[in-house]
Amino acid sequence: MPTFPSVEVALDALQTRADDLERQLAEARRGGDVESALDRVWTRALALDHSDETLGVAVAVFDALRELGLPVLQIGLSGQPDGGEAPVWTAGVDADDAPRASHHVTATTGHPVLAAAFAADRADGPVVEPLGRTAFETYLRASLAPYPATYADRVVARSPRAATVYVVAIPAGARQSGPLLALFWERPTDDALRVLERFAVLFGLAYARHQDLQRAEAEARTSRIDAAAERVRAQALAMRRSDDLDGAAAAVFDGLAALGVPARRATLAVVDAESRETTYWSSAAPDAPTTAHVTTIEGHPFYDALWVAWRRQRSLSYILEGDELEAYRARLGEIRADLLDAHPEREREYVHAVAAPSGVLVAFSSRPFSEDTVEVMERLVGAFQVAIERAEGLREAEARAREAEIGASVDRVRAEIASMRTTDDLDRVTPLVWQELTALGVRFFRCAVLIVDAEAEVLRVYLATPDGEPLAAIDLPFGGHPFVETIVAHWRDERVLSGAWAPDEVESWVAFLESNGLDAETARSFADPSESLALHFAPFAQGLLFVGGAAALPPDDGAAVQALADALEVAYARYDDFQRLDARTREVEAALADLRAAQERLVQSEKLASLGQLTAGIAHEIKNPLNFVNNFASLSRDLATELAAELDAEAPDADLVAEILDDLRQNAQRIEQHGRRADAIVRGMMQHARAGQGERAPADLNALVGEHANLAYHGRRAQTSDFDAALQIDLGDDVGQVDVVAQDLGRVVLNLVTNAFDAVTARAQAEAPGYQPTVRVTTRRAGATVEITVEDNGTGIPEDVRRRVFEPFYTTKPAGKGTGLGLSMSHDIVEQGHGGSLDVESTEGEGTAFVITLPA
Repeated sequence: MPTFPSVEVALDALQTRADDLERQLAEARRGGDVESALDRVWTRALALDHSDETLGVAVAVFDALRELGLPVLQIGLSGQPDGGEAPVWTAGVDADDAPRASHHVTATTGHPVLAAAFAADRADGPVVEPLGRTAFETYLRASLAPYPATYADRVVARSPRAATVYVVAIPAGARQSGPLLALFWERPTDDALRVLERFAVLFGLAYARHQDLQRAEAEARTSRIDAAAERVRAQALAMRRSDDLDGAAAAVFDGLAALGVPARRATLAVVDAESRETTYWSSAAPDAPTTAHVTTIEGHPFYDALWVAWRRQRSLSYILEGDELEAYRARLGEIRADLLDAHPEREREYVHAVAAPSGVLVAFSSRPFSEDTVEVMERLVGAFQVAIERAEGLREAEARAREAEIGASVDRVRAEIASMRTTDDLDRVTPLVWQELTALGVRFFRCAVLIVDAEAEVLRVYLATPDGEPLAAIDLPFGGHPFVETIVAHWRDERVLSGAWAPDEVESWVAFLESNGLDAETARSFADPSESLALHFAPFAQGLLFVGGAAALPPDDGAAVQALADALEVAYARYDDFQRLDARTREVEAALADLRAAQERLVQSEKLASLGQLTAGIAHEIKNPLNFVNNFASLSRDLATELAAELDAEAPDADLVAEILDDLRQNAQRIEQHGRRADAIVRGMMQHARAGQGERAPADLNALVGEHANLAYHGRRAQTSDFDAALQIDLGDDVGQVDVVAQDLGRVVLNLVTNAFDAVTARAQAEAPGYQPTVRVTTRRAGATVEITVEDNGTGIPEDVRRRVFEPFYTTKPAGKGTGLGLSMSHDIVEQGHGGSLDVESTEGEGTAFVITLPA
């Protein structure tokens, strides 16, 4: 019969089956819990709007693992390693089981567990390493190697107190990120490791989302930085004055705030490389207007380090702590006490400075500065450098404009003083100076010109009213008041005198003015005893220019006052020289009148000489037509007598009468012809002798040249009985009509031919028989010009003389034989009167050629 199992065995079997079913049910439920947890984490990852929110994913993963019942103390989600470091987002509990989360950097080397966790070539799979308490602290310090030791001390102190900590590293799925790091207080099961692997894959996807957000944020941040820098540059371009840097500085501070730079205070400074003096702006008081202040970067180790960094154009990271921080606060209180509010007493303050060629940007914070912050500072200080360069350019332009304004004022003063002729004219100077000082923006309300008479030991003071009108002129003796002696002493030493009077000193001076003849009302209008008075005396050679005001003059105004004082020096020197100058002027004018009279006589002599030569030639020329006229008139008288006798005869011969009448007719024609010839010669002489209007008119150039060459020839023959020289005239057929002033050009030809005859005559007297004196006159057309050449084979002209032949009053002729004006006047007639040229070519001992070139 069959054997049945015992009840106990059956019950065991049923219990085992029930346990299996319960386990399967628990696994199913756990799987559902894991999927639900993964969904929650993934939903959190998908909800990321900013890369800073990635820490929330780490917190969600930690919470999910705790809810799943895993014995986890901390998880760390790491990014891709770079240069031995990797970003990590951690979430967990501390020694008191309180939740903690942070984003920091972990080292990827320096400990075997770290090296294994971040090994790029290891096989996929988890790393599980149990560490005792001491080994775990060593691991923690190795992972925190990028940070100061004090920071690691604080992290170790807060770490969980488990006797053994299991360090787990799960590689990310598809290597999208770094490993998932976890700390367990007991060894994780295989099931727990599989859950961690799924979360590691999920974080790999979340990290890709994180990187996308980082890239978008970097682009947006770059755009924001560019916009902030552009606003600073816009402020720079909008500057109209060199002291308008306040707006650019404010734009830098606004940019730092808008870009989230975590600075308690920021300072911009323009540095003077020689004096270490800085003009700086500070953002300590956000609601206060940004204004410039001046200090010197010395007297503290931080300032010394800042100076060295700026000189080397390097960035500077500095930590103020302990005694140095207290010394800095004390130094800051001496400079500007209101800035102390931005530096509360604390154990440490972080400083970062970014250098620019002309300045520096410094930021103060309670924590170290990130690379992003440094980048923002570098971009903004670079933009501020544009503003500094713009200010320097404006400063140079303002200096030039100021110099121009001062120069214009000086010119106006000099121009007004140029009309001075007497001492009384000095009364006009002080009001003029008053007006110019006002126009230059000099801050003053009293003005006077003081002239020092050292010989008479008197200080003559010319006063003006606040309206710029002459007030009075008084003489103050050197010994009459101690301050007069001070004024004179500074004048002798050529030193500026400046100072300030209290009301009682002003009262003493007013009394002194009254004792020297100035009425009380005028004296008190010049110096009000109820006011303090700042004094400024600018010396010049003959005295001082006084300017008084409520405060001492700034250097720029002092320079303007000195420039006007220098103008007064020139002015008074002019006045002082007037008498001597007037006397000398009269002497020079008399000498000039005598010289002009002598010049006029010489010019007239030259004209008369030329006219004499012309007249001699004309006289010789006119003899021929006059001889013909006389001869034919005598012959006609005889024919008339013969005709009358024939007509009185009883039987006149008609043929003879007709023949006599025909002869008379021919004689009359000859007389008329030669009379017209004589008339033309006389008219030419009259045109040559009288001054014409200098108007050009077309003229037959060949006829003009030939006529005046012959006139010169016959004039010389009429003057010199033994004259024996040949005149050759070669006139070009294509010369034609030319626009000339006929009488002027004729005088030139006549003068050149006459000089040529002088040269050949001089050589004939020195040469042996056989020398034939010859003067050759030619004309020819050369393109757009015509040339007239007067050439001789005379004595020639030496080189040193040839350079001067056209100078007025320079002559090579013996004393009394020439004025030296002929060639000079000829040169002026050709070049100035006709737009041509007169050139000379000569070989000493062989001859000379003068070439006239005229526009055709």
